[in-house]
Amino acid sequence: MAADLALWRGQGQPGQAMGFTLRQLRYFLAAAESGSVSGAAQVLAISQSAVTEAIRDLEAGLGVQLFE
Repeated sequence: MAADLALWRGQGQPGQAMGFTLRQLRYFLAAAESGSVSGAAQVLAISQSAVTEAIRDLEAGLGVQLFE
């Protein structure tokens, strides 16, 4: 699916490209805009665990913590 197209490949290490998908970015943006994972899940009509997993994978690919 186009939403899962990998934009960058790698492990997020210095000097390497980062790995993430458009789906992960979309879920992250929904969580940021709604202020919560549960709000994002409701807006996206998916489970909270799917949002959490996508954001966790995005953080791992970027090598940073996106939310506190």
